[in-house]
Amino acid sequence: MGVRPRQQVSPHLELCCLRQSAIVSYAQAVKEIEVQTGRQVSDKTQQRLEERHDFELPSSEVSVE
Repeated sequence: MGVRPRQQVSPHLELCCLRQSAIVSYAQAVKEIEVQTGRQVSDKTQQRLEERHDFELPSSEVSVE
């Protein structure tokens, strides 16, 4: 399943959690994840996943012509 040692969330479920918590509150993400995957992931787990992940910052390159 691709679950790392000492981790209870699969990579796919982690991706779903990160995507949901990026667009809605943790509390709403809990509900959406359960509807979409049938799995319950607490709001604290959602927060921990987000804090542990290194997000790439968008670049601010502006083209001047």
